[in-house]
Amino acid sequence: MVGNTTTLEPGSDATVSIQEDEENDLVYYNFGIPRGDKGDKGDRGDTNFTTFDVIDGKLIAYYSQENRGYEFQLNGNKLEVVLDE
Repeated sequence: MVGNTTTLEPGSDATVSIQEDEENDLVYYNFGIPRGDKGDKGDRGDTNFTTFDVIDGKLIAYYSQENRGYEFQLNGNKLEVVLDE
């Protein structure tokens, strides 16, 4: 059975250890997986919000990218994205 998985520092060797549960006749494998190095920061995308509205208590932001429209709706703590058809 899989036991614990731990994230290790970048460049570390992956690890595996065994933990025995003799009472229940089980063996657990614990893994250590190294985190990858941080990558380079990407280029900023071409995002252009054009208008914002509040409709029925929802914040709606209209924006287009490459001639495709999106509608963002903030419902409570959720941000919903609706593609223009």
